Amino acid sequence: MKRIFFPFVFGLFLLWVFSFTSTVSRQQSSPTAEATKVSSSAVTSTAEEDSTSSVSDEELLVIQTLEKACTIEEQAQWTFDTEEYPMVFTNDSRYPLSPEILDYVRDIKNDPLVTDVGYLDFKLAQILRHKECTLRWESVLKAMKVENREQMTAEEQATLLTAGGRMCPAPTAPELKGNVPCTYAIQSVKIQDDIAIVVASLGATTDEWYLVRKDGHWYIAGRKVLIRHP
Repeated sequence: MKRIFFPFVFGLFLLWVFSFTSTVSRQQSSPTAEATKVSSSAVTSTAEEDSTSSVSDEELLVIQTLEKACTIEEQAQWTFDTEEYPMVFTNDSRYPLSPEILDYVRDIKNDPLVTDVGYLDFKLAQILRHKECTLRWESVLKAMKVENREQMTAEEQATLLTAGGRMCPAPTAPELKGNVPCTYAIQSVKIQDDIAIVVASLGATTDEWYLVRKDGHWYIAGRKVLIRHP
């Protein structure tokens, strides 16, 4: 059987410490100079102690939704269970997917013509791809370990390619399990009618989050990366 040496395979092992995302993904808090690190519990405590707190009850619910979504995503990295995703994510036509993310969802759905998708569909697709790639990597790495080799066969390399020709990212490092903090560095929360826009930092990025209120609950409908921290 033809074998191909991949000196970067060990580099991929090291990338476990920094992988998916993803995802979702993945992360250590990295507050900026202007940001104040705020958790829902801290906000609650401050509101109780100071009646003049600038954080309203509705803003607190928005922050709690972000933190809950982060926790659910972290758990899904290991269980691949997306049952709770519709509790925190939603599709909303006001926040369509970017062309790049739409192509990503099309690749996973293996349907180049699909258009009626939103942020919830994207998050579900992320975990589906994450599960698929994790199982493929585990199979390849197990075979290499059993056979005590540092080479990957051409057939094994092919199994790590998705239907769209993308290389599967390395699986999440086991040492990261349960060690992902979901406390955002909140910079701003703006609410108008049934829409909330939050600027917050978590991990390697500062993002603008778009949430919508439906039936009295807040759901994440979109996200835009504003800054990638070094």
